[in-house]
Amino acid sequence: MGRFLVLAISVLGADIRLFAQDTVEERQQIIANGETDARADFQKHVFRIEKYGLRLVLEGVESDPYEKYLQEYGVEFKTIGGGCDPNSPEALHAQGYNKVMEKLIIAKYQRDIFQEARDYLQIYLQGVSGAKKDFADGIYKEESYGMGSEWSTERSKYLQEKYQVVCKGVAGCVVTPKILGHAQGYNATMQKLLREKYGKDIFKEADDFARQQTGR
Repeated sequence: MGRFLVLAISVLGADIRLFAQDTVEERQQIIANGETDARADFQKHVFRIEKYGLRLVLEGVESDPYEKYLQEYGVEFKTIGGGCDPNSPEALHAQGYNKVMEKLIIAKYQRDIFQEARDYLQIYLQGVSGAKKDFADGIYKEESYGMGSEWSTERSKYLQEKYQVVCKGVAGCVVTPKILGHAQGYNATMQKLLREKYGKDIFKEADDFARQQTGR
């Protein structure tokens, strides 16, 4: 009886080791398939990132600033299945796919646009927080960048005279991801709050006024 038990345990242990080895090999193959698929898509000029797991929801932010930044470079995002399990086939494929795709895109643009997007997201959220604080303090502003124009001058004058919204220049034509991120996060939040305050779109109103004044 004792010999039978030892033999049974020994066989079971071998089965477990074999199963674990098969599982590791299967995972590695799925990741490798993802890497191959990424290279094939890149050759077809399809620049995609696969998303899985929980979606990040940012309070007061209508769209994902990280994705929005990368979409300017032609990067698209595809939501896949797999839930939150990092060992699901979908997640493993995404791990291999995204790793290779990011490297290829970075090489294409000769700079790390993914790190730029992370910096952009961080400073965007700081802009959101800054706008909320200013609004609570009764300070209404817009952050602007780029060369001014007759149209933008008329628009700014209208907003300041009628709604006490001050246009603050933060940069000229050279804009870094951090300057852009803060301005876009700040402006999107401040505009939303002021539309709610006045019960109408005062910014479209200002746009229309400037267009009437300048013919543009």
